[in-house]
Amino acid sequence: MAQKWSGITYQLEENRLGLQTFSFETADGRITETMQNATGEHVLVHGTDGWAESRTSLLRGSPEQVAANAGWESEDTLVLTQQFVETPFRMTTAVTFKDNVMELSFRQNVGTDETLIIHGTALAGAKEL
Repeated sequence: MAQKWSGITYQLEENRLGLQTFSFETADGRITETMQNATGEHVLVHGTDGWAESRTSLLRGSPEQVAANAGWESEDTLVLTQQFVETPFRMTTAVTFKDNVMELSFRQNVGTDETLIIHGTALAGAKEL
């Protein structure tokens, strides 16, 4: 499943988080998620057989320690979970793929009931799906 979409960069529609691109790579039992915004590239490593520790400044602008894991909910939906260490905050992102488009669905466990949806399209030159 993962290999079909691994390595493809998606251009995201304009959104309130300021996210511009999304991609992921799979290797050695880990999924490495990469997002870009105006401040640069943000990389998070997710364990697939447990939690992997990373640091990110994507959400709050300053580096925070994160434990992250990932798994396939279905053939076309990847679920990425980030637990912000020493806080109650957990972000769950469902990434649903279809042909050359994808949808990011962000939910957090506290502070809001809102689910933020962002759509993306594979950049030109992406491998044929």
